[in-house]
Amino acid sequence: MTDRIVLSVFFLVVFGGFGVLNILYTEFMIRTTSSFKNQKKATKAMIKRFKISGYITVVFSVIMVIITLIGGLKGI
Repeated sequence: MTDRIVLSVFFLVVFGGFGVLNILYTEFMIRTTSSFKNQKKATKAMIKRFKISGYITVVFSVIMVIITLIGGLKGI
């Protein structure tokens, strides 16, 4: 049981944390990636893409936590 809890916390911290950072601090996350090479300011389309990817990442992490706690990843 502790293996499941550790693995689910890992998924939540790694994927969920990155997704929350994408949602809350979008401008910072855009500036720290290589897609923001020579632009002075992030476009609205970039901000929208990063927020959508943040939501998808958070949903993915929650799904992985649920699968892990149910016991679907027994081979790992």
